[in-house]
Formats: sequence, structure tokens, C-alpha cells
Amino acid sequence: MNFNEKLQMLRKKQNITQEELAEKLNVSRQAVSKWEAGQTMPEVEKIIELARMYDISLDYILTDNEKDDIEKNKIGSPKDNVEPKQTNGRIITGSVFLGLGLIGILLFYFFYILNPVKVNVRDLDFNRFLIYYKSWPLIIFCSILIFMGLLILIKNTIIGAIKAYSRQSLILKSGIIVFPFGIISLILSQVLVFNQTVVIAGNSIRGQSFIPFILLIFSLMITILGLGMLIVGVIKKMKNK
Repeated sequence: MNFNEKLQMLRKKQNITQEELAEKLNVSRQAVSKWEAGQTMPEVEKIIELARMYDISLDYILTDNEKDDIEKNKIGSPKDNVEPKQTNGRIITGSVFLGLGLIGILLFYFFYILNPVKVNVRDLDFNRFLIYYKSWPLIIFCSILIFMGLLILIKNTIIGAIKAYSRQSLILKSGIIVFPFGIISLILSQVLVFNQTVVIAGNSIRGQSFIPFILLIFSLMITILGLGMLIVGVIKKMKNK
């Protein structure tokens, strides 16, 4: 098996694309494509980095030996066997936590419907119901279970998102932070503006403070700035490819 064939096999074994491998090695996708096609060879530093990445020896990756096989050269041996077990265990654990939390909250809700606390012939809201029965600690515990379950289930997604974020350009990173911040600020400023409306005898009267309107304009500017950063960052990334 030649170097280019081994390189392609190793990449597919890891379930990554040429573009993802190129990002890890800090080279272009075209360079990886030429390596796998046997048109060019990577630099020595990149070969060493590949050997470390795939946990194989330089002798294996550089030697054209037909007798070399996956088990002999430790390609995908313990890691690929352990990873599915870890993934299955994580899915089961996360599902159990999430299920217990949801079941607990649903049971509280059904108990609330079937056994409402009444004062002056009016049903108390769920908050007062929990206070009356001193059930807030259990609701908080169920909420923590739900949060932990979701966190366990989407662990790989979070890690992947962090890694993907770290590989982006500075302007794209800034846009990813600024744009959501602008959206949240825009929503909060809208709430402040609406809260300034006072209803008197059926007539809506606006408050005299201009601070919410200033915040609204500022939030709009931040949102537009963040959106512009995202667009510029994406365009630059596409050009670099």
C-alpha cells in the first residue's frame, strides 16, 4: 500500500473530510487532495504531524509494505473500539438523566392539576402550589437532571462547536459573538419600550424617558455590525478556499 493510499485510508477511518484534515494540518484542501492522489508528498513536518495524529509509526506511513495491516500498526485498534462504548454509555446516561428530570416535573404538574390549592375559591398558580407543598427543592433537582442530561447528550456537539469556533478568523469570531448579543439587546430594549406604555382609561400614553429608545437604536446598530462581521468573515473564508 502506497503512502497516498494509506493517507486516504487513515482519513476515512477517522471519518473526516479532506477539508477538515487540511484545517488540522494548516494547509489547503487542494494540498491534501494532491497527497491522496499521489501527485505530491507532504513536507517532513506534516508527515510527522500525520503520524502523531493517527498514532502510527513513521516507518509504517512511509514504507510501501503490503504486509502491513491495521492491527499490526495499531490503526484504529483500541481507540475505535473504546469510542463506540463511550458514546453508547454517554447516550444512555444522558437519556436517563433527561428522562428522570422530565418525568419528575410532569408528575408534579399532574399532581398540581389533580390537587389544586384553593384560597377564596380561586386556584393558586403553580409557584404558590410548590411553595405550599414545599416542593421547590425537588423541582430544582429535576431541572438539574434535565440540564445534566442535555449537557451529556450534546457534549460532542459542544466540543465540536468550540473547535470549529477556534479555527475561524478573528472577524468571524467577533461576528459570532456580537450578532447574538445584538439580537438579545434588541429584544430587551423592545421590552423596555413596550413597558413605557401606560394604559389610562383605555388610552395608551407613552412615558417620557428616551433611554429605552436610545438602547433600541444602539442594539440595532450592534446587530447590524455583528451581521456585517459574519458576512465579511464568511466571504473571506470562501475566498481562502
